[in-house]
Amino acid sequence: MEIKFTPSQYEFLKANLLNEDEVLFNILEQSKTKDYHFNLSEEDICAISDWAGEKLQAIGFDKNYDVNEKGRYLEGIIDILYI
Repeated sequence: MEIKFTPSQYEFLKANLLNEDEVLFNILEQSKTKDYHFNLSEEDICAISDWAGEKLQAIGFDKNYDVNEKGRYLEGIIDILYI
């Protein structure tokens, strides 16, 4: 499935996945078809979405349970993966 991230979403993924899940990052990089476009399998989409969902729970909210900046990136990534 063809997925397109915004430049800032891709940079967020790149910065975080590379440090946390190098295998998943390599899958993302190998699936790149052009700038910010990726041809991902359903399995890879699920893996990235699962990672983003876990990350959202861990760092996506402030002390008042409002979505913070990182949470907005993660929510956007999750939305793109399920459109």
